[in-house]
Amino acid sequence: MHFEHFRYHSNMPTETQYKCIMVLSAIGDTLGFKNGDWEFCFSGPAIHDEVRKLGGIEKLNVKGWLVSDDTVLHIAIAEALLSDWSTKDVLYNNIAIKIKDAVMVGCQNFEQFYCVL
Repeated sequence: MHFEHFRYHSNMPTETQYKCIMVLSAIGDTLGFKNGDWEFCFSGPAIHDEVRKLGGIEKLNVKGWLVSDDTVLHIAIAEALLSDWSTKDVLYNNIAIKIKDAVMVGCQNFEQFYCVL
């Protein structure tokens, strides 16, 4: 199925679509990150082999897997976009504040920087 199908034929409210995008992005990032094990693995076959060793995609247990800093920053930017802003300058300032806050949490306590599923 093509993504165009959802764009042109979805009865889902736009806000719900955006929420789905955020959740699916975090899930994809979590799967690709695998607690840092796969983040910089550029071999699809190696990852596929490890997924098979873990029982296959349908039996993959991601409980306790962490999202990466990419997802934390993605969420920070989304929060800034949802904040009260009237100009691009205010928006950019809000984005900078949200990213700084996310990074500071990570620097103060590395474990808190990664959100456990």
